[in-house]
Amino acid sequence: MEILIRNEQDKLSIDEDRVKEVVNFILKRELKTKDKSEISIFITDDETIAYYNEKYRSIEGPTDVLSFSYNDEDELVGDIIISAETVIRNASEYRVSPLREFYFVLIHALLHLCGYTHDKAAERDEMFKKQESYLNAFWKGDVNVEANE
Repeated sequence: MEILIRNEQDKLSIDEDRVKEVVNFILKRELKTKDKSEISIFITDDETIAYYNEKYRSIEGPTDVLSFSYNDEDELVGDIIISAETVIRNASEYRVSPLREFYFVLIHALLHLCGYTHDKAAERDEMFKKQESYLNAFWKGDVNVEANE
């Protein structure tokens, strides 16, 4: 599995090794493999994510996270773009730490890349339950990736 991280912001301190640990853990469980995946994670600011949001979704303004899947039968390939500025604002609104909110949107995007959606109530319930489960495990430190491989 290849995980590329491009961090072009200075508002939120990101531990790239921890990000890779989270991505590896989730994709291994969701895809039952870790060899045929390539994920690119771009951590940026509101101005940059607003550009991509308008270009690819025709929606003006920033958002917290975007995910783009290029999957085929044999391989998961995807891009994730996260705005640290929006994550920080959302964290304040939801009364959680900015880092917790960062991992929340990262996990959300990863689940989208794995095929989960939240267009219908049943799909939303399944995706959000899984998202919370992964987030809680990582946030509480209950997950030892090495022991679970």
